This record gives sequence, C-alpha cells and structure tokens, in this order.
Amino acid sequence: MSSKSRLIRAYQLVVLGSGAVGKSALTIQFIQGKFVDKWDPTIEYAYHKPYMIGGEEIVMLNVLDTAGGKEYQSLRDSYINRGEGFLLVYSVTSRTSFEELRSFYQQIMQVKDQYTIPIVLVANKCDLEYKRQVSRNEGRDLASLFGCPLIETSAKLRINIDEAFGACVRAIRRQNAELKHWKSVSTKFEFTEQRPEAIRKQNKDLRRKKSVSTKFEYTEQDSEHLSGCFSDSGGSSCVVL
Repeated sequence: MSSKSRLIRAYQLVVLGSGAVGKSALTIQFIQGKFVDKWDPTIEYAYHKPYMIGGEEIVMLNVLDTAGGKEYQSLRDSYINRGEGFLLVYSVTSRTSFEELRSFYQQIMQVKDQYTIPIVLVANKCDLEYKRQVSRNEGRDLASLFGCPLIETSAKLRINIDEAFGACVRAIRRQNAELKHWKSVSTKFEFTEQRPEAIRKQNKDLRRKKSVSTKFEYTEQDSEHLSGCFSDSGGSSCVVL
C-alpha cells in the first residue's frame, strides 16, 4: 500500500418507503445525475458514490434502493440491519404513502433497537404542487415525532437531492460522535468506580505502616525511659503507663 493511500470511510444508507413514491428516481438522480421517468419495480439495487464532506473529507456512500411493495415486507428487516442511516420517503401527492411511513419507522426502531437512529424524512414530488395531498405542516409534525429533519425534494427537477442524502450522512456522523463521547464518559466512570476500592486499600496499607512505625517509636522511647529509671542511684521506682 502506498504511503499516500488511506482508508476511505464508508456509510450505509437505505432508502425506504411505499411503492411509487420515487425512491429509485431520487437515488438515480443523486448517483447518476439524471431523472428516470419509468423504472421497473425495485427489489433491491445497491449504488456506490464518492462524496465530499465539508469540502475536505471524501467518503464512500453505499446507497441501498429497496422494494416498497407490501409483498416485499419480509425483506425489510434485512435492509434495515444493513443500514446506518435511513431516508424515509413519501410522495406529497399520496396521503397513503405518508401514513404508511409510521410502520416503516416502527420497524426500524424494533430492528435496530437503539435510542436514536439517523433518519431523514423525505417529501418527494414537491414539484407537483397542484396534486399535493400532504401539507408541509403535516410533514413537519411527522418529522418532529420521528425526531428527524424534513426535506422536500423533486427527483424530476433535482430539488434538494444532495441536501437529503447529505443530511443523512451528517446524522450518521453526529450519532457516531455522540456514541464515541458516551463510550469515553462510560470508561472514565468505570475507572472512577474502581478508584475508591484502590484508595481504601492504599489507606489501609498506610495505616498499617503508621501503626508499625508508631509501635517502633514507642518501644524505642520506653527502652530509654526504663533504662533511666533502673539506673537511678536513689532506687526510686518508675511506673510506665
């Protein structure tokens, strides 16, 4: 390996949502920079793209475009297990797709079994305003419930595509930083918990040494004192208390 080569951090992103909300169109627009109007129903497609963060660090994004139909629901656990971050997509022209996201969210929480999950709520097809069935306020309320950002997108017009995927990467990195911080705090706490026992042992050793030293000093002083008493020419008695 060249001295200049280095490992590139990879992030696993999963695009979830009901069928026909534009998951594949979003993903292909992000990866290839083009809009596909017609696309065969997806079972699973994996895409890879180098991505620059903050104008400095280059990472690799592994994006999994998943099946949205109910007939593929049994595969969803597998998708979720592989993901670090999730884009939950609904179409603003379909209230059903919006309402079904709750079940996607609940399944993510059950499978990952974590307190927080990096999620971005994506309201796609925002260019079809005249067909809108889900208001922006409703989207914001659901995002607030999920504890995640809401981003309205248009795969057709490439509106907020990079922003949606970038927000998911930032959520993953933020969670990783928090986990690293709490792991460090936990390690320090465990070390602190162990210290009192070590301090007690140290204090016990010090008390024992001090006790031995005191007895030694006491014996030395008594010997001199007793010696003085017995050598008294007057024969006076001396009692050591």
